[in-house]
Amino acid sequence: MEERSSVAVHLSQAYAEQLRRDKEQREKNRAALESIIDVIRFLARQNISFRGHREGKDSDNRGNFLELIHFIAKYNPVLQDRLGSHPRNVSWLSPEIQNELLHLLSLEVVSQIADDLRGSCFSILCDEVSDRSNSELMSIILRYVTTFGFIREAVFGLIKADSTAAANLCSVVDARLKELRLSVNDIVGQCYDGASNMSGHTSGLQARLKNLSIRKPIFVHCWAHVLNLVLLDICKQVSACARTFELLHSVYIVVEGSLKRHGEYMTLIADLGLDDGLKVLQSLAATRWAARCVNLKIVERCLSAILEFLEQQTDAIS
Repeated sequence: MEERSSVAVHLSQAYAEQLRRDKEQREKNRAALESIIDVIRFLARQNISFRGHREGKDSDNRGNFLELIHFIAKYNPVLQDRLGSHPRNVSWLSPEIQNELLHLLSLEVVSQIADDLRGSCFSILCDEVSDRSNSELMSIILRYVTTFGFIREAVFGLIKADSTAAANLCSVVDARLKELRLSVNDIVGQCYDGASNMSGHTSGLQARLKNLSIRKPIFVHCWAHVLNLVLLDICKQVSACARTFELLHSVYIVVEGSLKRHGEYMTLIADLGLDDGLKVLQSLAATRWAARCVNLKIVERCLSAILEFLEQQTDAIS
């Protein structure tokens, strides 16, 4: 009987010791994961890229995320121990885990803002953009006033749109607001560009949202787009401006139309000894005044190099 009691005591002690070790390991895992999440929050908040070109152990630079993790580990024994002893398939450092943690953090941030906004009036701003894969993305931004009277704008989504038709864009906006548990009836204002699918007064996005909302939110044509259109029209009407930008576009085609010519141009730029900044001419976007303004600044900084480059090209042709 005493022998059975002794065995039970030993088993109980062993079980208690196992529970203690498990609890200690969980606490260490939590502490290590919190450090990893802090690094992700820091990089995301500062808008710093995560990945490196080569992230193997033999790489001199494994990218900002991994380099920062190993730097912090020098001063964090728990994280250092995790890096040296984790199972090969549970490092919490893979690109997939980085993306998953980023996604979870973004959901938490958006959820908190939506909770503060719920029940209050707000305005909505939307725009469309194509990514490198030519997929159409729609940004959704809400503008609101905090309880302390401060005006805030928050991005609530960059959503892939299957179609740029107004009906589809309206469905995208409505679905996103429902996901956030925000009511379309609380929209008091809208701001988009002048494209017909956005600003059309009968079947555009702004008209469709007016029909959905009891407040009939007013539509304001984005002033930045309006200013851009005014500047472009003025440039077309002033012959000197039109010829200037046509010339700059021709120079851009000559420089960037060949890797060899681009290299020759950059060699001349390097001889100027300029600090980092605008050096290479940009393509002139038909709907963006900013690209034209940037080119004027580049010409101002690099005029001597541009003229010498054109002289070299003329000599080469002759």
